[in-house]
Amino acid sequence: MSAFADNTFSSEIYSSARPTYPQELFDYLFEYHNRHSASREIAVDVACGPGEATHPLVGHFDKVIGTDSSQVMVKKASEKYPEITFEVSKAETFSHELGLDLHSVDLITVAEGIHWFDLSKFFAEAHRALKPNGTLAYWGYCDSSIVGHPDATKTLIEFSYGDKYLGPYWEQPGRTNLRNRIPTEPPTELFTAVERHDRNESGHLPPAGGKNSDRFVLRKEVPLSSLLKYIYSWSSYHNWRKENPDAPDIAQEVITKLKEANGWTDSTLLTLQWDTFLVLMTAK
Repeated sequence: MSAFADNTFSSEIYSSARPTYPQELFDYLFEYHNRHSASREIAVDVACGPGEATHPLVGHFDKVIGTDSSQVMVKKASEKYPEITFEVSKAETFSHELGLDLHSVDLITVAEGIHWFDLSKFFAEAHRALKPNGTLAYWGYCDSSIVGHPDATKTLIEFSYGDKYLGPYWEQPGRTNLRNRIPTEPPTELFTAVERHDRNESGHLPPAGGKNSDRFVLRKEVPLSSLLKYIYSWSSYHNWRKENPDAPDIAQEVITKLKEANGWTDSTLLTLQWDTFLVLMTAK
């Protein structure tokens, strides 16, 4: 997660430009948890970023903790949500670093972050922290499509992954894991009652295929100028800019291309939709 942990990365742009998760996602998360456990003492949001997915847990659990390996993100989250405890820690060792008792946590969430993890170590760490029948849930999004504009979507995807553009600047294997919507199966000796909900919008399918689930739809109407800000929040753009500090803005280049091809202006409203996944499981 080196780009987001970089002190020069703008957590403000990340927080303002990224899509927000629908309330329906959290409603289903709580419904799932209630089916398996009546305990709501501690919830931990791992890889919390600026805290956007941590805050909805407040009021549903007695104590909410957010952790992230990035000091930049933890600082932003602490300033925005002072009622929540935020700590810097690695995902694979978070319960040890936070001093959490064995099997003391009711819910662990990861929003748009699990693709950075060593999954075998993280699953073991999450199981160590969770109470029996506690919930581990992770979700995320990748590859936005522009609704009603397939040619513009193709241009955006080519910009994202083409060798001439941002393709070489994504950190791997994280980006590929995210595009494939984390196909790794949780260890059956640690977790049960696994549910998976995928939604494919861009046309990129994970290795196991993919069928659309309405459990988690991520959609946002924005002016074209906000699409530019969203690109600025990508780790690949951050990495490109660090390597090309004096080059013309590559993000502005694709925005200009979209304007010329479609007759759009900065204020043209577009509906963006994302490929998404939601995975929930219960600790044995």
